[in-house]
Amino acid sequence: MSNNYFQFKQFIIYQNDCGMKVSTDSVLLGCYTSVSGAKRILDVGTGTGLLAIQLSCETDAEITAIDIDESACRQAVRNVEINRKENQITVIPADFNSYEPDRKFDLIISNPPYFKSGSPTRSTTRDLARYTGTLSHRVLIEKSQELLEGSGTLAICLPHQAADEVKAIADQAGLILTRNIYVYPKTGKACYLQLLFWKKHEAAVLHPTVETENITIRDENNGYTEEYRNKTRNLYLAF
Repeated sequence: MSNNYFQFKQFIIYQNDCGMKVSTDSVLLGCYTSVSGAKRILDVGTGTGLLAIQLSCETDAEITAIDIDESACRQAVRNVEINRKENQITVIPADFNSYEPDRKFDLIISNPPYFKSGSPTRSTTRDLARYTGTLSHRVLIEKSQELLEGSGTLAICLPHQAADEVKAIADQAGLILTRNIYVYPKTGKACYLQLLFWKKHEAAVLHPTVETENITIRDENNGYTEEYRNKTRNLYLAF
């Protein structure tokens, strides 16, 4: 992951100028996110542009990718150009707190800052991507609810320990949890990540059944599990 680039089967992501590099968390979020019926997609905190580019391989939808970090935006723009996605993906340097698009979105996706606080790193750009000082989970949820079309979906990934609090915020904001994926790093280890998918009240039944699923990345021998290989087979060269 420390290389200047990450080569996937369908695209390449350069990451040398971005605080947060290509991660398994984002890749899995993109793999589990349905783009069916989506005509306008927003990627919040795009970083390298990975999620926007990954989804662009699955849909012809118009994709907007925003990030508060201008160096990340420059990296994302280069990745969009290298992968010849300029006609589909627009990268905008913007603070989601004050972002006011002229139209709403059918899908909003984000691998947001994970932590409320922590020890500063040597990289300001990495701190922006890791800590919620510039984008709280509450703002992410409530602002997304405002920017979604009536049948829209919000898709995010969060550390397991933060998920319950964010689910409560989403419930208060009028979003209905429809899908919850629990991610385990290795057989026998505790869940470390949740992939969460909500619909607006207008698009969901009053008492929906939440679709739940577990996925484990590595087996007891530290090899990739077959379920993980199957889920990411279209992306990774090794699979």
